Amino acid sequence: MHSTVKTSIWTARRTSRPDPLRILVVDDYAIGAEAVALALACAGHETRFALNGSDAMARVQVWAPDIAILDINMPSPDGFQLAALLRARDNLSYALIIAHTSLDESAVRPRGVPAGFDGFCQKGGGVSPLQDIIPRMTSS
Repeated sequence: MHSTVKTSIWTARRTSRPDPLRILVVDDYAIGAEAVALALACAGHETRFALNGSDAMARVQVWAPDIAILDINMPSPDGFQLAALLRARDNLSYALIIAHTSLDESAVRPRGVPAGFDGFCQKGGGVSPLQDIIPRMTSS
């Protein structure tokens, strides 16, 4: 039986679709972060991963992603705080930020949109839901 994983687009922000898209995956669960980054790389994207907000901020000093995929429940800064930090950077004002979490959308959206998130993808369906939402959030 195939389960349905929830994805939602919360804002009208879109990024142009360079080939390849540059995608940063941030998750304190190392195996998950690396697996998502690898799967997206195999789909043709240029990916990097970070295991916490500090590492993510260091990465974006030298490599500006088109899309940032952030876990919510991480040590400080958590996903909400990291989204706000990323959104405040001049070189990332255009970037899409997707919440990738096991939390329910209703628990994330009220804080997520003000923090700078553009979309939501619930964990639990592998990388396929992310591979589905990314093209819907990019313009060709």
